[in-house]
Amino acid sequence: FSPGVVRKYWLLHGLMRALALKRIEGFAFAAGDLHRQQVAWSGGGTVWVNRGRTDWSAGGHTLPEYGFYARAGAVEAAIERLAGGVVEWARTPELYYVNARGASVTLGPVSTDGAFRLSVEGGALQLTPLPASPAFSVRLRWNELPWKLARAAGAEALDENGAVLRRFPLKDEAGAVALETRAGEFAYRLR
Repeated sequence: FSPGVVRKYWLLHGLMRALALKRIEGFAFAAGDLHRQQVAWSGGGTVWVNRGRTDWSAGGHTLPEYGFYARAGAVEAAIERLAGGVVEWARTPELYYVNARGASVTLGPVSTDGAFRLSVEGGALQLTPLPASPAFSVRLRWNELPWKLARAAGAEALDENGAVLRRFPLKDEAGAVALETRAGEFAYRLR
């Protein structure tokens, strides 16, 4: 249960489930470069992988060395260059994961400088920071989230057992719901 294991699980679990039991239908080296690979899966899944030292534009994304972009139905995952840094993220119907890797990024409905996952738990949006994360900020453009939930006005900081540590109002910043996390708090329930 290290932060690295959790990070990889959040990044790849949905993609692995989406591609499980699918067949590889095609494989290609982009422009004959063995460091730039594209794999096509049955059912429409596609994965681009950059093993080269220079950035590669593939699938509408800029892939740094060891970066990738994968799409399989409603599931996407990537390690890509955004806002001058390397960011990793994943989207499934059940969760939204972002790891800004020290940068400050805007990715879809989320602006952040942290690492966390969003999911719906018990009818409320839950934000779970990567274990051992320092404090960070999050801005959510609520109407752009993939789930249709009533806009949250407040949040509860939770411990590992789901007990409420504190309650606090959420701020509105230019139409976005703003949350400042604290180190040591396990998760946040927004409602």
